Amino acid sequence: MDIIYGHILEKNELDKHQQIISKSMVSSLKDVLSKKRHFIKSSKKNKDIINNETKENSRNNINGNNITTPITSTEPTPVQQSSTTFSKKLIHKDKVILSNSPIVQPRKQSLFIFSLDIVGGITLINIADKSYHSLDNLKSIGKFSLYSTVNTGDAIYVFGGYDRSINKFMRISLTSFPMTVDFQDDIPTLKNFAQFRSVCYDGDHIYMIGYNDSGSHRPDTQSEQQLYYPGNMRKLNSRIDVFNIKTMEFKALVRFKEEVQFDNRIILLSFIFRDCIYMDRFFKMNLTRKTVTELQEFDYEITNFYSLVYHTINDNLHVIYLIGGKTLGNHTYVIELNLWRSFAYDTPTTAYSFTILTNQ
Repeated sequence: MDIIYGHILEKNELDKHQQIISKSMVSSLKDVLSKKRHFIKSSKKNKDIINNETKENSRNNINGNNITTPITSTEPTPVQQSSTTFSKKLIHKDKVILSNSPIVQPRKQSLFIFSLDIVGGITLINIADKSYHSLDNLKSIGKFSLYSTVNTGDAIYVFGGYDRSINKFMRISLTSFPMTVDFQDDIPTLKNFAQFRSVCYDGDHIYMIGYNDSGSHRPDTQSEQQLYYPGNMRKLNSRIDVFNIKTMEFKALVRFKEEVQFDNRIILLSFIFRDCIYMDRFFKMNLTRKTVTELQEFDYEITNFYSLVYHTINDNLHVIYLIGGKTLGNHTYVIELNLWRSFAYDTPTTAYSFTILTNQ
């Protein structure tokens, strides 16, 4: 939808727009112009009167005569109000809409999913036209990089992977296409490897929640600082590390003492929103108060590993994407409503780790 923005049209400008504005609208605009000129003349006349009275009062004050307070007004005159009302206009085809604020031409936004699957395949999915593009040049990324992918605007960060030898993170540059890995290094805060890390970004830092640093299948019921898989009995650390993307430094942030018990597998899915980290079963952790709050449960049975990604639709609408492919389907969680919704999009494979990209 094309929108033309402009100030009051003078006569020569009206001729250029007669094709998109009806004759009646042109007549209305001429009336507006006539009124505006009258308002300007009246405003100038009133201004001259005020100035003359102010000068006369000043002379009287100097000569010791009766002092008269200069004429002032804290309220805008009707002339001023009318002049403001007609100062800007929106012209949309044959309709004229009065407006008192600048209008920005809307720009269509494209939404993409940067997806990693279980075998290390990387796909760029266009949500609008459902097209797929395989990123074969990024095969160096470790397979099964569960929940460890995050978009920071001009780069994608990938942490850890499935193999024990992978205790690294890498940065994928988004400033050019095809995408390339422009930085890679070890994760110093971990002794072993960073499998099953969940990562989220708040604008300055990347938060890494939990990780599996042990192959043991024995539950450690004495510890208050662990999260568990009651089914597979895998032990996950409930610590949170933070990575500064400006200094490229890691540090341990906090350990949650509250034990969280899961009926099936723990699925570490998270993102950060307004000082809270949202995770599945479905709950959120408040970073300031260090509390855990239960949210609306997901209605579908989760029997595999999935990832959640947060995305801002607008200032009043924030959602979480869950891409389950043909197995689980695709779903969104609306934060403001505490509500899950399903949406139709037949992705061929499950996005075990993914992030949202836009062309804003």
